[in-house]
Amino acid sequence: MHGHRYGSAKPLVTVGASDQELVAVHELLRTCHEEVSPLVPYRSPAETVGFLRFPPNDEDRPAWVVVDNGSLCAFAAVRRERTAASAWLDLHVHPAYRRRGAGSALLEAARSFARASGVGTLLGHFASAEAAGFCRRVGAAEGQRDVRSVARCDQPLSVPSPVPGYRLVRWTGACPEHLLNSYAQARTSINDAPHADADDENWSPRRVRDLETVVARRGRETRVTAAVDGDIVVAFTEIRVSPPPSSIASIEDTAVAREHRRVGLASWIKADSLATLRSQRPDVGYVTTSNAFENRPIRTINQRLGFAPTVLWTTAVLPV
Repeated sequence: MHGHRYGSAKPLVTVGASDQELVAVHELLRTCHEEVSPLVPYRSPAETVGFLRFPPNDEDRPAWVVVDNGSLCAFAAVRRERTAASAWLDLHVHPAYRRRGAGSALLEAARSFARASGVGTLLGHFASAEAAGFCRRVGAAEGQRDVRSVARCDQPLSVPSPVPGYRLVRWTGACPEHLLNSYAQARTSINDAPHADADDENWSPRRVRDLETVVARRGRETRVTAAVDGDIVVAFTEIRVSPPPSSIASIEDTAVAREHRRVGLASWIKADSLATLRSQRPDVGYVTTSNAFENRPIRTINQRLGFAPTVLWTTAVLPV
């Protein structure tokens, strides 16, 4: 019935798109998610709409779709910090419309944007043999592998003892002003973790405030647990979750400043963060996190905290 091939993709301006258009994208993304990770709930339609409609101020996020007789067949979006030489590409084709050129049409649109923007490399993730075959056909090389893990909030959680010489500070929403500079600096420590062929992340107080505003506009709650030395943030972990009721939360970044590592701070702040979430948000049933396969220290901590691997993602590295 849908045997013809698709030769082109059309732009979708997600910032100005209708709820109906963005919910259709959500349904496509949910279908593709359930193929590779059926045991982990996907985010809600409202979360997808917010994510697409409110990009960070320092990023370009062009998007494209392939439509057949009013039905959304495929979707792609590029995420690129404006000064970066690489960009992330999310590309999804509905199972019923594959092998008819939709993915190739979206990829060509993304490559055209990348070339015009001075981007030298597109990065993406795949988790299925079918997607791996597509990546090989278009000339992408395999890069870093990332483990997606999930913890059930009804499982027992052991909280490590406090680390002497430090104290914990917790906040929801905006970082306290007196911690802002050191928090921004602590966020740059994430660059020490494996991060494929992506550019290093540059953090400043202004970028922190911009991100807090964007996440709030998306209707998401930012929950941070930080370890401080005096009044200096030296480690942090960030959880994002939607207002109740919400079945799933996600750990975003966790990082420890180099000179404060190997004393147990990562275990302490992650366990405390999860315990606080469980206490204050009993509606949340699952917490997800993603980490590089080679980052064994943080994956070991996650395992001790009850996280179980659900899917292995491989980075596709594609010169444009």
